[in-house]
Amino acid sequence: MSDHTLPLQVASTEGEPSSPAVPLISVVAVVVGSGKGSGSQKRKPRDPNGPKPAWTAFNFFSQSEGKLVKAEKTKTGRGDFARELGERWGRVSAAGREPWKKQERADKAR
Repeated sequence: MSDHTLPLQVASTEGEPSSPAVPLISVVAVVVGSGKGSGSQKRKPRDPNGPKPAWTAFNFFSQSEGKLVKAEKTKTGRGDFARELGERWGRVSAAGREPWKKQERADKAR
């Protein structure tokens, strides 16, 4: 048996198993991302004088709570910092989120 074959158990009609050698299938790598429409085009630059997107309640929450998180956990990375903010936001009740929701509604109105 060569290096490129695997044994395969096949039941014969007489009840005795046989093991013919089956060749392995070669896998061909396909290059993704080359050609038109695959993300290789550059985005057009944003107008600096254009309107800015509205902030969400979480953005306002992160702005105020982020200072507290930085003070408590001075040696955390960005991922840990963002995770902590997300956990704190999840623990805030719907009524507790109202001040930031109010800011969000005011920001959307501009």
